[in-house]
Amino acid sequence: MVALHPQFIRSGEKNEFVVLPHDEFVAMCDLLEDLIDLQLIEKARAENAGKPGISLEQLKVELGMD
Repeated sequence: MVALHPQFIRSGEKNEFVVLPHDEFVAMCDLLEDLIDLQLIEKARAENAGKPGISLEQLKVELGMD
């Protein structure tokens, strides 16, 4: 987990903006990208459940990477 140290910029009584140190922002973006990737993997697995798979070698041939 990423420890965040936000600074809030207020307008009157309302928080308007949040400022994060760059390293924390990048780490948070990386975590969000990982979460999106995981969701896409889970969706693909659910859509392909029960379907036959192919080997890595077969995939390389199909993609012309052989």
